[in-house]
Amino acid sequence: MPLRRTPPSTSKQVASLLQVLESDANQSSAPPTDTDNESSNVNNRNRNRPRKRQYDDELASFMVEMRKSIGILTKQQDTIQESIKDIKKQNTDIKESMDFISKQYEDMKNKLAKMELDRKSHLAHIQSLEQKVENLERSQKQSSIEIRNIPINKKESKQDLVQLVKKVGQSFQFSLSHAELEDTDVSDLLSLFDN
Repeated sequence: MPLRRTPPSTSKQVASLLQVLESDANQSSAPPTDTDNESSNVNNRNRNRPRKRQYDDELASFMVEMRKSIGILTKQQDTIQESIKDIKKQNTDIKESMDFISKQYEDMKNKLAKMELDRKSHLAHIQSLEQKVENLERSQKQSSIEIRNIPINKKESKQDLVQLVKKVGQSFQFSLSHAELEDTDVSDLLSLFDN
């Protein structure tokens, strides 16, 4: 396939292009009027526009202030996060302490319940022992005689005390033989001295 080239431009095309360029140059050199602006759709650029924007200084100061504010907020957030970490640690410590105290409380509660049961059984045992002692005292007092206000003889023997009991019995017209006193009726014979 052979290559085809575009035909060389004709003089008519060159002439029309030159006219367009000249008319554009005339319009740009002439001062713009209101009618030109209204009739043409071409925007004219202001060639004397400054390179910097009008609000660059304000924007820069705003950016500096924003950076400072963000820095302050970051520091505040860091301190708050540290406080939160401390509070979380304290909460964890409190929870561990509460768990330990709860365990100790349960242990003490169980020990107290066991001690209460032991106490009740001890009280029941003490009551039964007191009852036995009371019964023994009653049975002992049924067969005992207490004689008061008799002269003190520091060298008394059991025989002397038996003779004394016989004399007291005779005075009440109650006769006891010496064998009865020694064998059956008298289990203990005591002489008590009050100082």
